[in-house]
Amino acid sequence: MARFASRKHRGAFTLIDLLVVIAIIAVLVGLLVPAVQKVREAANRMSCQNNFKQIGLAFHNYEGTNGAFPPMYTGGTFSQPDHYCLTFVLPYIEQDNLYKQINMNLSGYDVANFMPFTTPIKTFMCPSAPLTPTMPYNVPSSKYRALPAGVTSIQMGRTDYACASGTSGTWVTQSIGTQAIARGPGILEYNVATKMSGIIDGTSNTMLLVENAGRPYRYGRGFTKRGADRDGNGAAGGWGDPDSWFGINGADGNLGTQGSGPMAVNGSSDNEIYGFHTGGANVVMGDGSVRMLKDNVTLAMVSALLSRQGGEVLPDGVQN
Repeated sequence: MARFASRKHRGAFTLIDLLVVIAIIAVLVGLLVPAVQKVREAANRMSCQNNFKQIGLAFHNYEGTNGAFPPMYTGGTFSQPDHYCLTFVLPYIEQDNLYKQINMNLSGYDVANFMPFTTPIKTFMCPSAPLTPTMPYNVPSSKYRALPAGVTSIQMGRTDYACASGTSGTWVTQSIGTQAIARGPGILEYNVATKMSGIIDGTSNTMLLVENAGRPYRYGRGFTKRGADRDGNGAAGGWGDPDSWFGINGADGNLGTQGSGPMAVNGSSDNEIYGFHTGGANVVMGDGSVRMLKDNVTLAMVSALLSRQGGEVLPDGVQN
């Protein structure tokens, strides 16, 4: 009589086993998500820095062609009225066709120039900023008073990169104290085409453009929205809006408000230096190099970095 070996029967997959597997998967996902987010932000930060490199090179090519940097923005007394500095460098970032659609002899707010400025330009946008390619302005607008036929809303191509005119206010004064630090002007100045020889502090020691991402929405410390949003008429933020420059006054990061605290970087997106990068915001220097300005830098140091002829000697550790 044949003998058969006995077999052990495996038990069924129990509810406890299932819960253990689910728990293990949850732990793995919990470990994986932050890592993916960290890699994504690193890529976005590099992309933002690459944008700044292209913009810095564009300003230098403009300077090489015209013998001076463009004005920060122009007014009625300038030969090309009401235009922002980014408009002048369009041909140098491969946007010559768009530039040709703009009548530089007419105001940037003229109805004839409205449509080109609604075009999003990837080079002017930080991929870390959680915003749409265009930004809203109030209607009716105090700037774009005449709109093309059929246009009922104002959506301007946004820029996350802006020019700071200088530093001022109580918090700046407190930070500077008795130090011999200038508050401006920067390389780019209203209605002034600055020559390279006018940058006394040296191009590597002077900021050209800084991040001011988030407009017209008001973000504070930790990339969190704070309080009521601003409208585009007041916050600006369109790359073709002559009013997209701003002055640095310091911010309260908990309130996300301008001119109300000591934070110089990432304290408020409301017309202050602000980038959606952990630890700081990107800036492009006058020599075209790109730096990460730390979010613990003082307003005094920002003032020194911004002024082109203050003669300040900057310590190490201000930038990454």
